Parts: sequence; structure tokens; C-alpha cells
Amino acid sequence: MKLMKVRNSISIFFLSLAMVIVSILGFNYLYVFMLNNVETPFGLSFNYRFYQRDDASELSPLDLIDPTWKDIRVLGLDDGRKTVFVFDPQNYCLPSLENTNVSGRYFTQNDYIEENDITLTSRRSNLVDLDKDNEFYEVDPQSKLYIEGVDQYKNFMVQDKLVSKIYVDGANKDIQEKIGEKLKSSGYREDTLNVNPIALIIKNPDIIKSKYFFIGLLALSSYLMVIMSIYYYVNDRVGFISLSQSLGASKMDIHKKILVPFMGASLIGGLCGLILSSFIIKGQDNIIDFTYLYKLIIFLFIFHIGLFFLAEIISFNHSYKKTDEEGGIVA
Repeated sequence: MKLMKVRNSISIFFLSLAMVIVSILGFNYLYVFMLNNVETPFGLSFNYRFYQRDDASELSPLDLIDPTWKDIRVLGLDDGRKTVFVFDPQNYCLPSLENTNVSGRYFTQNDYIEENDITLTSRRSNLVDLDKDNEFYEVDPQSKLYIEGVDQYKNFMVQDKLVSKIYVDGANKDIQEKIGEKLKSSGYREDTLNVNPIALIIKNPDIIKSKYFFIGLLALSSYLMVIMSIYYYVNDRVGFISLSQSLGASKMDIHKKILVPFMGASLIGGLCGLILSSFIIKGQDNIIDFTYLYKLIIFLFIFHIGLFFLAEIISFNHSYKKTDEEGGIVA
């Protein structure tokens, strides 16, 4: 009997472990796919922050940025002058320029440090003679930097004062937050991308046709198998339930004997699955490290444990009623 209990607990542990990993990774890939199908300004990542105010700021670029920083991107949009000011020390936007049949050079770290007044022009701008040799890139409409209506792209550090629209992005979250606090303390309002999965699906209905959507759906539907497994787990204890009934044990006492080891194995397996999933997600280059994603993971874990608990209660009540109606010990 004890060996059977241990075997059943191990089975539930591995079932819980597997389902947490499958569901979290499945929904994670769906989430990333949805984000990759949402356009962002300048092709920025989904960690970008947007700040704006009604007029130009009194802050200078040096008040906001250390030109020696490397893992941060800051862009300013001046609608009136049809100009984008660029601080991109890691050349995030350079590959898209190189792939658009244009030639020239991009901003360099020294340009930012030395505040060189360098201008990249739009290929659709009236400011540039396309027959004239140009040392610098002409921004093609296919590049990440291209924005309709913009004539020129200048070194961010040459501004006298910051423009009214600022985009901040990059891998260094501490610097990103530091810049955001400075902007907000100077009267800028923050407006971030809405990454709610439901909102993304509504805005991009083609997501439903993707293979990634079916991966998420498959992860969800696999819980039907879990419910069946839980039913068979509890049904396997029908002999114990019947024997306990004949010995005068109450329904609550019988249920505790089954529920406690079941939920213990489920919870431990689920926690192990949560930890393993987090390590897998962090180890994937294509996974976007986003706060909302971790909220989604926690929600899926709570859903998982809640479903296990509910399925066990329903299965137990069914088995208990069955043995109660038979009125005897079931082998």
C-alpha cells in the first residue's frame, strides 16, 4: 500500500512538473510571437519607453545622457523641424541601413562624445540631391530608422535643448529607469506599449492563424489529459475509500488522506516546473525579458494548481458517491 502511495505521488509530481513547463513555454512562445508582430517606432524592442511633453525641455542632452554609454538607445522626434535626433552607440539600426542598397557611414561613439554635427538624410527628403556623393547614409524607407515625413536624422548630442518626444530603449534597465525619472521630473509624460495578450490578439487577428497560436492552444488543451489522469489517480484509491467508509471514517477524513499527498506532490512538481521554465526562458535569446511575461507565468502557475485542486475534488466526490451507492468494499 505504501509503495503504491509513493508511486502515485511520484506520478503526480512528474505530471505537474511536465504540465507547468509545457504550459509556460507554450504560452511564452505565443506571447513573444504576438509581440514580434506589433510594429514599434524605429524598430525598437518592446522594452522601449516613450516620453512626451507639449513643448521643448530645458534639459540638454548631457543632462540626460552620458555619451560614453553603450547599451542604451535614445531617439528624439522633432515634428516641427522634421528631424529625428539619434543616440545609438551600439549601432542597433545600422544593419537595416546596410540592407537597403544605400552606402555611407553611420553615427559613431566618437560622434556622440565629440558632439559632431552629423546629419543622415531621408531618401525621400527634398534636402538631399541623390546624385551627389554623400559620406553618410541616406535613410531608406525600408530601414528601421525611417519615419514618414522626417527629412533628416542628426546626432542626438548636438541639440541645445531636448525635443518634446523622446524614445528610450536598451538592455540596461538601470540606465533606462534613470533616464525615465529625469524626463518625468522635467515634465515629460510616459506612454508605454500595451502588451496585454488579449489586446494584442484583438489588434492583430492574424495571430490566430499562426502556428504559435496553436502551440499555446495545444498547451491549454493538454490539461484535458491532466484531468483524465487525476480522475484515474483518485479512482485508483476507490478501494481505500470503500474500506475507510466501512470502518466508519468521515468523508472529510477520507478526503484529507487522499488530498494532502496529492496536492503536496502537485505543488512541489509545479514549483520545480516554474523554476525550470524560468531558467529555460532566461537562456533563450529570442525570449523577451518583460515584466508582463512573468506576471503571465505566475498566473499560469496559479491556474495550474487551482485546476489540479478542482479536478481532484470532483474526482473524489465522484468516486466517493460511487462507493457509497455500492455500499460495500470495492476491491
